Amino acid sequence: MPLTPESIEIRRPNKSLAGNVVAIQWSDGSQTTHSSFNLRMRCPCAKCRETHNPDPNVIRGPKGVPPMVEVKTFDWVGNYAVNFIFSDSHNAGIYTYKFLHELDEKANAI
Repeated sequence: MPLTPESIEIRRPNKSLAGNVVAIQWSDGSQTTHSSFNLRMRCPCAKCRETHNPDPNVIRGPKGVPPMVEVKTFDWVGNYAVNFIFSDSHNAGIYTYKFLHELDEKANAI
């Protein structure tokens, strides 16, 4: 059975970081946590991919992303992805469940 999110929560970080964080509870019982800045910097949309490396292990994003960028809300995309709406008005990225699971930042304790 494919890995799917059970819930997605936008919240303040445990540490004083810029922006907010997105916590995802997965169907296998695991949880991943993502900073809004990291999600924005790793946006998989066509425009952003032209300016950065989409490899989830490399952070090199589009220029001009404000460090205080936040996820304002999100929309489900079918049964395979999520679209985040950011405070800088960017909303073109389709984040597949697989991509989000690979971006786990829990080791950084955000």
